[in-house]
Amino acid sequence: MRAQTSWVHEYPLSRITVNLAPADRRKHSARYDLAIAIGIPVASGQIRASGGPWALLGELSLSGDVRPVAGVLPMAATLVRAAI
Repeated sequence: MRAQTSWVHEYPLSRITVNLAPADRRKHSARYDLAIAIGIPVASGQIRASGGPWALLGELSLSGDVRPVAGVLPMAATLVRAAI
């Protein structure tokens, strides 16, 4: 991923599979990009994620910037109700 080259030290050489379940539901935005981009270096041990669970709300640009997404207030309310 182009955006990751600015902050990931070593991109894993192995095959990476990301499951966006349920598969029959269409994904309408780029709001999953940030979580996927953070998940890869966490899974490969380059970033330590402690104190979770985590919620990543934002869209990752190609330059590596995090951009705002619509609907953050309802998402935050859902996270509070779920105790995340």
